[in-house]
Amino acid sequence: MDSWFSLFMLASALGMDAFSMALAFGASLTMWSARLRASLLVGSFHMAMPLLGMAGGSWMAAAFSDAAGWIGALLLFVLGVMMIKNAGESDEPVRPLAGAAVFMFAFIVSLDSFSIGISLGAVDTPLLPVLISFGLASGCLTAVGFGFAHLAKHRLGVWSERVGGAVLIFFALHMTGQFW
Repeated sequence: MDSWFSLFMLASALGMDAFSMALAFGASLTMWSARLRASLLVGSFHMAMPLLGMAGGSWMAAAFSDAAGWIGALLLFVLGVMMIKNAGESDEPVRPLAGAAVFMFAFIVSLDSFSIGISLGAVDTPLLPVLISFGLASGCLTAVGFGFAHLAKHRLGVWSERVGGAVLIFFALHMTGQFW
């Protein structure tokens, strides 16, 4: 992960979860200020979680040397497959996001950033570009998801999860050197 472009593409793939969840929950946030707060919180969580993961990934790289890159790629691949497989499986009714539910929403959609942080820490990716790209991409995608909720609803959410999963698989293959 040498370039900002690569990191931003990875961050965008991870932000697709937040985007699709924002599409699902967007109808419950009618006030612009509530959408903005939720988007900023998601961006913050997407910065904190990979930070924690990268700390663990750096330790893992020192402990396992060459295997760490393969382990990180495997994590990306499995997450990507899971995102594609589970896309659109939730049939639960949309519940309003308020109070502690907003924190839970931000936490849940940023969990995959922790795992990716482990992978990036394992291959010694610079911290600042990761935090900036993950925070900006996820916060912006969340805001866009809330904005488009009234137009796209669940259809685009399912496809955005599938695209996000495919991008994670692509990056896993890229990390192993098997793709190009």
